[in-house]
Amino acid sequence: MKQNFTVRHRALDGVEAFLRVAQHRSFRKAAAELGVTPSAISQAVRALEARVGAALFIRTTRSVGLTEAGERFLLRAKPAFEELVAASQDARDLGQRPAGLLRLTVRPIPRSRWRSPQARS
Repeated sequence: MKQNFTVRHRALDGVEAFLRVAQHRSFRKAAAELGVTPSAISQAVRALEARVGAALFIRTTRSVGLTEAGERFLLRAKPAFEELVAASQDARDLGQRPAGLLRLTVRPIPRSRWRSPQARS
């Protein structure tokens, strides 16, 4: 039976934002690290939570913590995301190195030149 490995469009959006917020326990620090605004991080995480169907963070005015769903999501999403980043790097590295078949066309060498100069004397 053929397996379907298609990922829904935009299914991975917000995962990196989630991982950074979970790491720092701060939307502001995650935003600074990713070079975007805290509002952009918040919107990305909210969209991810909507797709997942569960709140991933407990937000208060002074702190950010993970819900049980957030903890479980983190346990599976972090290694998967790291593997995707590593796979991208591997592919990028291969793309920067010459690869493929090299064909050379050379003229035939006369047999008299096959022997070393010492053997000819």
